[in-house]
Amino acid sequence: MRWFESITESIGNFFTFGDDEMGRSTPYHPSSQSFYDGSGIASLIPLRSFDSETMMAVNNNSYGYVLELAPLNGADEETVRQLAQAYSSMGENVYGQIILEISDKCRDQLDRWANSRTDPNPLIQKMTTERVKHLASGINGSIFPGRTMRLMHHRAFFVWAKSGKPKSTDLEQAVNVRESFQASLEQAGIANRVLGKDSIVSLTSDWISRTRDPYPAKITTDDFTPLNEQATEPDSKLRVKMSNLVLNEGTGDAFDVRVFTVKKRPRLWAQWQNQDLLGSVFQDAMRYTGSVLMVTSFYIPKQDRMIEKATTEALKTTKKAQDTSILAALNPNVRQQAQEWLFVKKHMDDGEKAIKLHQSVIMFAPDGEGNRCEEQAKAIFESAKGWRLKKIRFLSLAYFMTCIPFSAAEGLFDDLDDLGMTRHMMSWNLANLANLQGEWRGQNCEPLMLLLGRRGQLMNINPFKNPDGNFNMAVVGKSGSGKSVTMNYITECVLAAGGRDFTIDIGGSYKYSCELFSGTYIDLDDNLSLNPFSNIGPAKNASPQEQNEYWQEVNSLITSIVASMARQRQDITDTEESILSDVIPFVISKHKQETTFTFIYEEMMRRSEEVGIPETTRAIIYELALTIKPFTKLGPWGQFFERPCNINFDSRYVVLETEKFAQGGARMLQVVMKILMFHVTEKMYLGDRKNPVILKIDEGWKLLEGRDSKFVEDVSRRARKYVGALVTGTQGVDDYFRNPAAAAVFANSDWLFMMSQKKESIAALSKSERVVLDDYQMRLLKSVRRDDERYSEVMIFGPGNINSIGRVTLDRFSIASYSTKGEDYTRVGELKEFYGNMGVGSNDLVMALEHMKLEYIYKAAGHSAHDANKMARDQVLGVKAA
Repeated sequence: MRWFESITESIGNFFTFGDDEMGRSTPYHPSSQSFYDGSGIASLIPLRSFDSETMMAVNNNSYGYVLELAPLNGADEETVRQLAQAYSSMGENVYGQIILEISDKCRDQLDRWANSRTDPNPLIQKMTTERVKHLASGINGSIFPGRTMRLMHHRAFFVWAKSGKPKSTDLEQAVNVRESFQASLEQAGIANRVLGKDSIVSLTSDWISRTRDPYPAKITTDDFTPLNEQATEPDSKLRVKMSNLVLNEGTGDAFDVRVFTVKKRPRLWAQWQNQDLLGSVFQDAMRYTGSVLMVTSFYIPKQDRMIEKATTEALKTTKKAQDTSILAALNPNVRQQAQEWLFVKKHMDDGEKAIKLHQSVIMFAPDGEGNRCEEQAKAIFESAKGWRLKKIRFLSLAYFMTCIPFSAAEGLFDDLDDLGMTRHMMSWNLANLANLQGEWRGQNCEPLMLLLGRRGQLMNINPFKNPDGNFNMAVVGKSGSGKSVTMNYITECVLAAGGRDFTIDIGGSYKYSCELFSGTYIDLDDNLSLNPFSNIGPAKNASPQEQNEYWQEVNSLITSIVASMARQRQDITDTEESILSDVIPFVISKHKQETTFTFIYEEMMRRSEEVGIPETTRAIIYELALTIKPFTKLGPWGQFFERPCNINFDSRYVVLETEKFAQGGARMLQVVMKILMFHVTEKMYLGDRKNPVILKIDEGWKLLEGRDSKFVEDVSRRARKYVGALVTGTQGVDDYFRNPAAAAVFANSDWLFMMSQKKESIAALSKSERVVLDDYQMRLLKSVRRDDERYSEVMIFGPGNINSIGRVTLDRFSIASYSTKGEDYTRVGELKEFYGNMGVGSNDLVMALEHMKLEYIYKAAGHSAHDANKMARDQVLGVKAA
């Protein structure tokens, strides 16, 4: 960003006007009393009534509206330009407040996630309850003792107001200004909504009558009581002290409120740098432990005199800057002043406005933690290079009121101006300085996966809500990074949402997970048949066009499977592909669900002897027939494909174990892998196309050879059509660049979840064109880590330039459930048998895992293994301790 694009100093020295020229309202003078009860607090609030037709608040001596804005996750110069234009379009003699809230009132988000998990499975319901309880502990404290790991929700609000009592024409004009402003925000990529009276009153209540209730206030107002009185409770308390405020003193809802103003700000500052004021991304200790409001109040005066003054000063200082005399050399700052005035004139010529601005920071510290939270806030701002906060003394209440909607237009801003606490700036400065940033919330859609940002923001990740792309996921993490936990978490979330999981396993990695979720585990035996033709056929209600598309998909996929039978590593030739593309549709059309690879073999043998076909072509057909013979009734592997398919795909979680097929070599395993992928996409095709379905392959997908890239693309395209996703996992991202098929898996995965990586994997990613990382993003990726069993971090890359770090944070119950340790698996089996024999519950698995959770907690508290086991057992069984 060029140096003059965000001047935050010096300009204030150039504008000096009298009060009458500024068009200011009557000064605001809050009472000097030191204690307020509910009615006293209400008297401080400007809100009075609300016009539902125009969605305008009509207050004590002002009127206006409130917007909620979707916080930005970074920005660029174009965003700043559009914001500056938006702020310039709000008219003159206008007061505004831009408020960024970092709040611990997050329980409603946890409930929304929990309520979306409709699966009745007792294990999933127990997991949901335990997860919500675990995460909710981060609302009024840290999730993990001794660490700064709290839940914080980031919201942004914009208040527009004018002083005085409005006429109907004033409200209509304000509506026009609002609609134009909203359109400008949308153009800048900022979603927004107008708040109704219930929302404004609830918001005001949360700030001026704050309690430790984990839910944000939801007040239903009536039409007969002034709104300011409805924003407080009769038992609310506010005490004004010399250097702080105390809300609800002497109760369990007490807060120590510290108020700061900005003592120093950087000379150069851009909107995207406001991310640094949210708390450190890299240091846990440099994050807020109390709720915070960052308030930017501003006033847009009449512009005539300011334009005239800017023009005059630009000419004057430019002339002085060009003076080469000795006298001019005594004023070395004149050149900088000239540049600044030229900057002001340029932006005013472009339609921007000169404004007055004030910034304050308000922290709600838990009772007894005020000093620690104060030092924390100061440290976070100072670490942002150039910011410094100054604690307000004696006037805490007046500065605190800057966060209350419409207070600026009621005279409070003018009081701050009288105190010399405002600065003359441009709307461009406002676009940069007013903090609109937040940690990424995830997608604004139905919940699926819930992650936690480093700065406490709950993130909703739902790969199936990607209207412009596919739902496929690539999960990458070195050994010990938590990759298996993440893969299991994806399964849990899909099943909890009523979806289905088909996992192709090699080596039994998902056997325990399958048992855990009451799935169907299918291993190789002599009676197993994988025949891909048994259930083919378009849906009964398919249109002619849909039927044609279906058979094209089937023929293409089966052709690829037969090609793998014929050639393990090398690609088939164009001639061979042409032959298969002709023979396979012919055989399928003739035999439909009775088709087998034997029929395809026999048709090729017949054609190899057909007189009308050139001899060279017949030789190729004959050779192709011989290569697929091992998969027919005449070959050693035909037993697995000849009879009708007998795999039970009815369960919502099916794990297909393929390790024993490896005895037939890589060629056999590759064919089996592709046939199973075909079967799963058939199930997707015949599914309800409403609930998510995943085809999950951890490591095994690497058996696909280079020529299988088209097969991968066809499977991905087919899955996308039927609300399905291909989920692949590997230890290093470089695995995705080893051959064209692997690259196709990666290229067709719109979602990339990267756990802790080896240096080689990070280097491979930076060289690829799939993900472009700048220096900051590269630093983020290198910082991704796993913290023992507390959490595993994931750097998420998704559609729309999504890149953010989330934490898969598990409770003790889920840790016991997801454990891949052999001793834990054995212990769960023993406990499950024990509780099953006791006959005390309907779900012995849930009881066994609850026992494991409690046993760990008691051991961590210092109890012996024997005592911990007994205490856990007694608690699970409901036995009172002696």
